[in-house]
Amino acid sequence: MDLLRAIQLFSEIAKTESFSSAAQRLGISVAAASRQIKELEDWCGLQLLNRTTRRVSLTHEGARYLYQMQDIANQVAQLEQSFRANTQTPSGRLRITAPVFISYHFLTPILPAFLERYPQVEVELDVFDRRVDLINEGYDLAIRVGILDDSQLQARKLTGFGLKLVASTEYFTKHHRPQNTEELVNHQCLVDTVPRFADRWPLTGYNGRTLDRVPSRIRINNGDIIRELAVAGSGIALLPDWMVADAINRGDLEEVLPGSTNFDAGIYAVYPQRRHSSINIRTFIDFLIESKNAGVVDWIR
Repeated sequence: MDLLRAIQLFSEIAKTESFSSAAQRLGISVAAASRQIKELEDWCGLQLLNRTTRRVSLTHEGARYLYQMQDIANQVAQLEQSFRANTQTPSGRLRITAPVFISYHFLTPILPAFLERYPQVEVELDVFDRRVDLINEGYDLAIRVGILDDSQLQARKLTGFGLKLVASTEYFTKHHRPQNTEELVNHQCLVDTVPRFADRWPLTGYNGRTLDRVPSRIRINNGDIIRELAVAGSGIALLPDWMVADAINRGDLEEVLPGSTNFDAGIYAVYPQRRHSSINIRTFIDFLIESKNAGVVDWIR
């Protein structure tokens, strides 16, 4: 028996003095209403209602317990309203983790406006380039870059991106320009040791997609440093388009072999699967997308 539902029905019948009217208001059949009242009376061990063909009235015991039952129903209704108000207002701590570049270029510009709009939210941002275990390490949300693994996490795509081969004009004063991806074996390649790819670059060669290892004397686990080495003329780099866009626009880097990369990935907000997703998580993701659409930050696509 759903005790709260039965109490609500009993209160409605006492008010309307009618099974049919009470059943209609609560969206159930008269038979279901009659069954629930019988279960309530069995649970109480008391007869709560007098039933005749013409009317329904409270028994002495029914009248005695009606107000207590109504008080219980009212308290539950107030509690429900309190829960709804709490879940509709972002508040409390929101623990986020994101890579260094994403944190600096995409999150830092929007955090002041987010905190101003939602003054009851406390943001804790941990900046890591490593893959964080959200559940075991207690994070609410992570920003991840690339191709998502199949996991138990919920994901929402913020934007897509591709990769660009880039180098500086200075580099090409000392080295010939490659005419195809196979000629990269004769060049100094700057390798960002990102998980999944590293020096196995997703490039399209004469025979379609290849993942052949490229030669490199330097391997670094930070795309910003790789980009700056490319700007300094140290070699050819393969980096996300959003990481090299400004350098290309300034003329510090130029694209090499346009269209040679065979890669399409995204930037995602990921979070643990829960029956009731936190309003803080949903609000922050919506704010990220709103900021992107408004041009507050340039997510490239």
